[in-house]
Amino acid sequence: VDAVVAWYGGPRGKQHFALGGPAGTGKTTVTGAVIRKLGLQPEQVMLIAPTGKAVEALKDRLPRGWKKRAKSGRRAA
Repeated sequence: VDAVVAWYGGPRGKQHFALGGPAGTGKTTVTGAVIRKLGLQPEQVMLIAPTGKAVEALKDRLPRGWKKRAKSGRRAA
């Protein structure tokens, strides 16, 4: 979390950032912690997850007022 916060405040920060990895490695937990630590507002961040399950997990770890910002990248068929 501290490394991401330092990157965000550095000369290359505030650009696109992607966090990936296998299930259960803490991506969602890190995302929620970074958002809280930086004090970001929903309009400053776009959160994208590949599945509805991932979106629901992300919503559980977001600050209040953020739940509407998390959406799945897939459309219903």
